Amino acid sequence: MTREGAVPFGAGPFSALRGDEDVDLVRPAYRGLLKWRSGTADIPAVTRAFVQRRLHDSDENGFTLVELLVVMIIIGVLAAIAVPIFLNQRQKAHDAATEADVSNLGKEVATYFVGGTGPIVLDYSTPGQVALTDGAATTYSRLTVGSVPPAVGAFSGLDQPMGWCVALHDPQGTSTYKYSAMNGLETGACP
Repeated sequence: MTREGAVPFGAGPFSALRGDEDVDLVRPAYRGLLKWRSGTADIPAVTRAFVQRRLHDSDENGFTLVELLVVMIIIGVLAAIAVPIFLNQRQKAHDAATEADVSNLGKEVATYFVGGTGPIVLDYSTPGQVALTDGAATTYSRLTVGSVPPAVGAFSGLDQPMGWCVALHDPQGTSTYKYSAMNGLETGACP
């Protein structure tokens, strides 16, 4: 039950492949091989069929210019949506850091008035920290990278235990925050 030119399946050199055969001549041999159930295979015809098909398909691989342009436009639209959101999140992060800084500074001032006796002075001269001093003792409150005192209304009433207010602003954020003895954390500068 062997056909002429057939070798047992899995045997035979692949060097018998001839690339000059026409694909239309190889396909009927391949179809006949699929119907053949005796355990033999026509290796050169099958191999030629696969190689011819791969050579034919390799011309169609790759992307067209239109496909590449569509992908680039989609990426551009997504970037146009994402960049403003990202920048807005950075401003919110700076505002949150300023809120935390003014809250910590306000709590330091409140703690001072628990045992302190005289008026307190705030010194912003060292970047990244605020020095709280009453002449006898000095305490430091650490600030995050961007928090600075606002141009107007940085503090008020530091000689009154129930009327004091401290404020901070971040130039990269959007708001100024204050912490007062009467109202706690709020938006805005000190009066």
